[in-house]
Amino acid sequence: MSKNFKQLLAAINTEQPVKIEYQRRPNIPSKKALFLPVKLEYSQKNNLFRLRAWRLLRNSRFEVTLNLNRMLTVHSAKATRKYLELPITARRRQAQMTCILVDKRKALERSMLHFADYNKSTQRLDDTRYQLTIHYDLGDETELLIRLLSFGPFITVTSPTEFVAKIKERVDAQAQLLDNF
Repeated sequence: MSKNFKQLLAAINTEQPVKIEYQRRPNIPSKKALFLPVKLEYSQKNNLFRLRAWRLLRNSRFEVTLNLNRMLTVHSAKATRKYLELPITARRRQAQMTCILVDKRKALERSMLHFADYNKSTQRLDDTRYQLTIHYDLGDETELLIRLLSFGPFITVTSPTEFVAKIKERVDAQAQLLDNF
């Protein structure tokens, strides 16, 4: 990983493109693509580095975030044109989820910090309950799901139904692991 980190840092400093082989999930084949790195970010909470970059296509570009620990290889590429002049396409699919938050043990304050990097709105329902709506990229759905589960009984996801089903699936899998333990 340190070799990839150094190559990405050099590419950021020189504004040069890189070819990255990336493994999104363990059982899915890796993909190679051309990227123009913009910046490296460290997530203290998740203890990992992420790369913010432009994914370069033939006639356009779009913004991506890649985890460094999922990069298999990083190779320098030759700049063949001015990539920042390419038009931006909206390749990221957006979604939103809504949940009810019970403000016990500073859950509201923790949620504002926990979800600070998401576009969100909060509406007070009564003295201790809030409706929280979070807008997110579909590519970040698993991370959001894990963050929500960390709130335990203080958050109840209400919509969309597909997201609620994924939450239930995760909780059932956890319960089954405990039963087998």
